[in-house]
Amino acid sequence: MKRLSKVLTLSTIIIICFTLAGCSSNDTLVGTWRRDSSTSDSHQIIFLENGSGEITNLDTGTTNSFTWSEGSLIPFAFSERLGIEFYEYEIDGDTLRLTRVGMTIGFTFMRQ
Repeated sequence: MKRLSKVLTLSTIIIICFTLAGCSSNDTLVGTWRRDSSTSDSHQIIFLENGSGEITNLDTGTTNSFTWSEGSLIPFAFSERLGIEFYEYEIDGDTLRLTRVGMTIGFTFMRQ
C-alpha cells in the first residue's frame, strides 16, 4: 500500500511538472522580431538582454540603435524623416504589437 501511494504521488508530481511546462510563455522582448510588408517597408528589430537593440529597415538597409527596458516605452526611429517616436508594446506568444503613443495605428511583428 505504501508503495502504491509513493507511485501515485510521484506520478502526480510528474503530471504537474509537465502541465506547468506547457503553460509557460515567452513574454520577453529579447530576441529577433520581423515585420514583412507588401504595402510599406519591412523591418527587423533585435532586442538584446543588456537593454540595447537595433531596428533595421530591410528595404533600405538603414539601421538605428536604441535602448529599452521591460515595461517601459520603446524609442524607435522607423525612418529618418519621422525621427524618434515612442511606442507601447504588447506580446502575445510570438506576436509583438507596437502602438505609437497617442495614435491608434500599430505595427505587428513575428518572433524569428
